[in-house]
This record gives sequence, structure tokens and C-alpha cells, in this order.
Amino acid sequence: MKKKLLTLGTILVLLILSVGGCNSGSKNSSNTVAGDEAMDYGDAAIENYAIQEEVDGVMGSKNEASSIADNPDTTVSDGRKLIQSKSLGVETLEFDELIEHIKSIINEMGGYVESSNIQGNSYGTDELRSAYLTVRVPADQMAAFTKDIEESGNVIYKTENEKDVTLAYTDVETHKAALQVEYDRLLEIMEAAETVEDIITIESRLSEVRYQMESYESQTRVYDNLIEYSTIELNIIEVEQETPLVERGVVETIKEGFSNSISNIGLGLKNIFVNFIIYVPYLVMIAVIAFIVYFIIRKKRWGANNDKK
Repeated sequence: MKKKLLTLGTILVLLILSVGGCNSGSKNSSNTVAGDEAMDYGDAAIENYAIQEEVDGVMGSKNEASSIADNPDTTVSDGRKLIQSKSLGVETLEFDELIEHIKSIINEMGGYVESSNIQGNSYGTDELRSAYLTVRVPADQMAAFTKDIEESGNVIYKTENEKDVTLAYTDVETHKAALQVEYDRLLEIMEAAETVEDIITIESRLSEVRYQMESYESQTRVYDNLIEYSTIELNIIEVEQETPLVERGVVETIKEGFSNSISNIGLGLKNIFVNFIIYVPYLVMIAVIAFIVYFIIRKKRWGANNDKK
């Protein structure tokens, strides 16, 4: 009985092994068929797959760089990127001299006048001149420039502003670097591409990357200019008398008011005299015309009286 059971068990084991071998053979056979079918697609399909993997790898590196940019703690350098600006209101008794002096020191400091608007005239009228200048000077020269203006004119107001753009600047630089990596890798992939479809796809992506790189490059140039050259807005006002900047008591206020009244009277008399001189030719011409008319009328009356006699 035991021998029969042993023999039966042996037969069952052999059957199981034979079935497993058949299944394995069929599986290998199917794999071989699938492999043959895959080979029928040709080298182009395999190359397309490889190119797609390369592009995905490039995009993955870009996404990794972008994730780094989203974490400022890993990208901020020790040097801060600061944009500094000031606004000054300046009174002056010598308008022309101050304007020329400002232009001179700007050239000496290596700066430039970004915009200029001068209003008014130089005649002796109540309308005095004013100028609005937007000046750009190197950031390390802004303090010296401001001090010079304060010594050259009467600064009646001053505002300062400082903006830290370190994180924004670093973010732009990081994106530029990531795009450059993608661009270089796409050029390498382009050399391995064999089909027209692959070339068109890669060229389209290259155009997009170039456009983004140029956009970020433009942002960098704007930041660099604003960081390297501070902006100073000057409002220059020509006055007959400068505004005192110290706090005044009653006596000082009365003295200042009296002085202003005398100054205004003098200015009024000066304007009357200047206008009189300006209009003298017209007055002379009117007097001559009036004399001629008077002479003609008198001559006619004299003739009429003689006729009566």
C-alpha cells in the first residue's frame, strides 16, 4: 500500500512539473512573438522612445531647478540686491548755476540724466522757473551726490526708499540656468534625431526655451540697471527768498513776514519798471499817432475858421 501511494505521488509531481514547463515554454514563446512584433516597428520607434525619455529627463531637471527656486533659503547669496531711490525738493536763488552744477557732478560721478523738464522763463516777471530732473548715479555715489545737493541748494524735503529684490533676482537667475541646461540638452538630442517629426518637435521646444531665456535675460538687465544706478528725483524751484528750515518764534515770524512784504513790494516795482521799458516803443508809437491826428484835426479847424473870415 505504501509503495502504491509513493508511486502515485511521484506521478503527480512529474505531471505538475511537466505542466509548469509547458506554461513556461508558452510564456517564453509569447514573449518571443512580442519581441518580434516590436522589432517590426523598426529603429525609428525605438529612437522615438529614447528621445522622449531624454526630453522627459531634461524637463525633470528643469522642474527640479524650479523647485529649488521656490525654496529661497537654498538660493539666496550673501550679497543683497538693493534698489535705492530718493526724492529731493530744492530751492535756489541761482537757478542756472545750480542746473549746470548738477549736470557737472553727474558727469564726474559717471551718472546720467534720464529725463529733464524745465518750465518758466528768465524774464523779470512773477513767474519763476522750476525744473524736474530724474537722475541716475552709481549706487555707491548716491550719498555723496545727495550731500552735494544739500550744500548747493536749500533742500525743503527729502524722501528715501530702499527695496530688497534679492529673492526675485535669484529666482530669475535660477530659471535662466535651468533653461540653459534644457536648451543645451535639447541641442544634443537634436543631433541624435533621425525623423522629421522628431526634429520639428525639438525645434518647437527650442524656440519656446529661447523666448523664455530672452525674457528672463531682459528682467536681469532691468534689475542690474536699477541696482547699479540709484534713482534720484530732483524738484528744483527758483525763488526770490529761500524758505527757512528752522522752527521760528513770534518775533522771527514777524520779521520774516515784514521782510517778505518789503521783498514783494520791491519785486512789484521792479516788474512795473521792466514792463514800462518793454512797452516804451508802443507808447512812443501811440504818442506819435495821437500827435498826427491832433495836428490834422487842428489844421482842419484852422482852415475852416479862415474860410469864415
